[in-house]
Amino acid sequence: MTVFWLLGLMIGCGGEPVSAWSLADAGPDVVVSVGDIATFDGYGSMGESFVWDFGDGESGEGLSVEHVFLAPGNFTAVLSATGEDGSVSTDTVKVTAYRAPLSRGESHSSTIAVHSGSQSIWVVNPEADSVSMLSFGGELLGELATCEHPRTLAISGTEVAVACEYGAALQIIDINTAQTVSLYQFPEGSSPYGVAASEAGWWVTLQGSGQVSNINNGNIEYYDVGPDPRGVAVGGDGRVYVSRWRSTDEVGVVYELPGEDLILSYDYTPDSDTTSRGVPTLIETPVVSPDGGFLYVPGHQGNTSRGLLRDGLDLTFETTLRAIVRGVNLDTGEEDLNLAKQIDERGRTVAIEVSELGNLLYLLHPGTETVTVLDAYTLAPAGSLRDVGASPNGLVLSPDGETIYIQAWLDREVRAFDVGDLSSLVEPLWSTRTIALEPLSAAELLGKRVFYNSSDTRMAESGYITCSHCHPDGRDDGLVWDFSDRGEGLRNTTSLLTLGELGTNPLHWTGNFDELQDFENDIRGGFGGSGFLTEEQWAATSDALGAPKSGLSEELDALSMFVMSLGMLESPYEPPVGGESAFIAAGCEDCHPAPMFTDSLSDDPIRHDVGTISTSSGGRRGGEIDGFDTPTLLGVHLTAPYLHDGSAPDLSTAIRLHDSAESLTDESIDLIEGYLLSL
Repeated sequence: MTVFWLLGLMIGCGGEPVSAWSLADAGPDVVVSVGDIATFDGYGSMGESFVWDFGDGESGEGLSVEHVFLAPGNFTAVLSATGEDGSVSTDTVKVTAYRAPLSRGESHSSTIAVHSGSQSIWVVNPEADSVSMLSFGGELLGELATCEHPRTLAISGTEVAVACEYGAALQIIDINTAQTVSLYQFPEGSSPYGVAASEAGWWVTLQGSGQVSNINNGNIEYYDVGPDPRGVAVGGDGRVYVSRWRSTDEVGVVYELPGEDLILSYDYTPDSDTTSRGVPTLIETPVVSPDGGFLYVPGHQGNTSRGLLRDGLDLTFETTLRAIVRGVNLDTGEEDLNLAKQIDERGRTVAIEVSELGNLLYLLHPGTETVTVLDAYTLAPAGSLRDVGASPNGLVLSPDGETIYIQAWLDREVRAFDVGDLSSLVEPLWSTRTIALEPLSAAELLGKRVFYNSSDTRMAESGYITCSHCHPDGRDDGLVWDFSDRGEGLRNTTSLLTLGELGTNPLHWTGNFDELQDFENDIRGGFGGSGFLTEEQWAATSDALGAPKSGLSEELDALSMFVMSLGMLESPYEPPVGGESAFIAAGCEDCHPAPMFTDSLSDDPIRHDVGTISTSSGGRRGGEIDGFDTPTLLGVHLTAPYLHDGSAPDLSTAIRLHDSAESLTDESIDLIEGYLLSL
């Protein structure tokens, strides 16, 4: 007793240590399911009294206490120990209160997935027409040939399913034998993208045809859902969620099968240093929480409210777009605005991974080559990863949740990071190359990296904008921007896919660029970048129709080469009988002659006023507008809305808005529209 008294310590009648001074030890972290009893152990503490703040608004007294959390959350519990001398010591413990996961896990499309049974990682290599298999330790186990241009994959049991965009197919590979066991062919031009697994078989999105297919026991069924079905997720309850990739100017959409569309609202939050208004768009694969209660949706927010015509303010690099995550409460089918967050200085979120307990979200930003980690319940920052590789486009957690694997797409690597402790800088555990032979030339690969990278300050300020953020996959974003501060007007984003077929014809709706290297002007302007040219070169070539920029910058020349290498996507539509004849009879071929379906050539630029110039059309190169460059009709089935200002939601409306269409009958317009959709 004398020894303990000298230490200032006594044992109270309740068996608890009593000390003249205080020492708080809150014990180990607590992980508990909502509704179950959580035990907090403070027996390493000393003092006269002990009070716990559980972090959820409730408290308790004693060294060892029990508490029931009624809602999920990442909490910090605080133990306060008070000594006889009045001193107070505190210690904290992390608490994860989670909702119990469903017995069957969710499945979603991704460029990378893990198979716990074989402890393997599977990843698609789109340009190489292959998938690669790696061990959890980073050893490349093999590279397998696939159908053409695989985009995503999913795993079920001992099978991996691969969706091939150009090959219009779903390939099933046996994981144990690494052999193809089935190949399902879809209609030409259907452009498969996402694949996910369920008890009802494989679900595949068909971007080109606006459908979702279900493959079950060898049978294929098709469901019409709407435009641009992209990523697909299946919850543990079997419900299917499909993202509409490119939104209209009003709302974002996730299709639900069965069920009503889930609507993501327009964000009218005032523009500031950290927020901007906009529509959620470029929505990739949604992910269902393990408990089946929430759907998390990645994308970015396009600020179609801003511009001199729309609100009197310049459209600047920091107000054009921002990466986002949106959340939907699946119990109510309504968007939960408490789970809507903009990620500052990030231009796009391309993928989301949810932790095993559902308490953390990992958001992948390809332009800045970073990962943002958020508290899933509050969306408060919980960590980050940097330098995860060139244009990363997929991520997946290991089965134990301690390691995250990221596909560094344009480095052709998979990189692994330990995410057990996110309190400090996380370095990669390993990185492994996934393909044996590079399918692109060195210049094309460099150009592709430039196209997708916003972390390079020559391209963008603060990581917001790069080419791919408005031209995803080289296509258009489907939005109409107010470029009045650039001397233009309302402008509907155009697709770049046709340039490889057409050659470098006048660019933009008013033909104000004559070479792809002229995008240096946009980079230095709307992107906020410092540019790829020297100041001397820029001074001599800043007039986009003046002295050429070609040959002055390796990066700009490579960017041009990559864009010119982009291929066309086939149309899923058959031309109607009499469609071509109606097109010719209406005089459409006067401005849209085959085979390029445009009269605009680089050595003979032509602009037309077809009756669509309005007060919102702005100007051209600082002067009055005299007409618009004739857009090609190739691939027009993919480029709604139509006309320079996006005022035509469909081709029928676009035809009717031409002055020359006044005498056309409804039947003729229907035939022409059907013909155009088939091009």
